[in-house]
Amino acid sequence: QPIRYPRRARAPRVVPRMPTLRLCLLCAAVTASWAGATDGHGCPLESKSKFFVHYMIWYGEPGTRLWVWGSESFNRTTMGCNNSEHLVAPFPPVGGAFASYDPEHVAKDVALMRKYCIDGVTIDFQQPVESQGAAIVNRSLHVVIDAISDAGLEFALMYDTASTHDWSLRQPGHVGFDWHYIFKIADRSKAYLRDDAGN
Repeated sequence: QPIRYPRRARAPRVVPRMPTLRLCLLCAAVTASWAGATDGHGCPLESKSKFFVHYMIWYGEPGTRLWVWGSESFNRTTMGCNNSEHLVAPFPPVGGAFASYDPEHVAKDVALMRKYCIDGVTIDFQQPVESQGAAIVNRSLHVVIDAISDAGLEFALMYDTASTHDWSLRQPGHVGFDWHYIFKIADRSKAYLRDDAGN
């Protein structure tokens, strides 16, 4: 649906609704504008700051309405951010229009980030107990890292233990196993964000 402005607004009466990802990237690009030399994409070659996009990798095949917790196991009223109104929001997750492990779609997302001068991606690694959800996240992680590397961007990783209520407290061994798995993959990539000492 188009956005309709009131008559007193100076904006056009009707403008097309911009996809959320494109809008976020545009805002970040405007914020990141610097005077000086730019690369082939018009992005500043030197900047005091880096701008990263938070990226979710939990979506299964389109049409299945499966998220990383499975279609029935996620209780919106007691898990995650306690979305008791059952709103359609990025979290708790809803069925999407693409799979997070679809290389073509992920490459398009990353190309859009590159276009708007985003330096890198913070990958949100949610690891549920259910094997079906774990397989989606693990498979997607490889695809996203490959796309980021191919585009010349960097990535960082965020590990979220909210996948299952109090899971990190009840099963700390699984958290350690996941971190070992994550770092094993990340350390192999030159695109992994490191400090000045290479850590």
